[in-house]
Amino acid sequence: MRFENTIIIDKPPKEVFAYLANLERIPDWNYAIRSTRQTTEGPVQVGMRYIQERTLPSHMIEELEITGYQQDVLLEVAGGFGPFPSGRSTYRLEPISERKTILRNEVELEADSLLRLAFPLVNARIRTAVRQNLEVLKKFIEA
Repeated sequence: MRFENTIIIDKPPKEVFAYLANLERIPDWNYAIRSTRQTTEGPVQVGMRYIQERTLPSHMIEELEITGYQQDVLLEVAGGFGPFPSGRSTYRLEPISERKTILRNEVELEADSLLRLAFPLVNARIRTAVRQNLEVLKKFIEA
């Protein structure tokens, strides 16, 4: 399953990226996540790993890794996402003015054959939930 959401944030890319790249803030804007904790030391970069506790759709522990990173431009996170054992969430930032940023979030989720059958039914639902999370993210960054 693959989908994309785009949102405009009234802050420059540097500020948007600084907030977004701090994965420990995910629980602030994603209602399904209870906690996200960095498990490798050092600055945010490719290879950085995290443990995340999810509460929805059920309680589970997920492992995440930063697989793409370009300061103020690109953040890519891979790992398990809920019932999807493998996935990738890519955030691309583009300035549209001195104080505005377009944030594009591309999500790719892989699943076993049984869950794949449900993709047509759940794709729009998951895309909408992710879009709602991005709206909350926008509010936090613009505050």
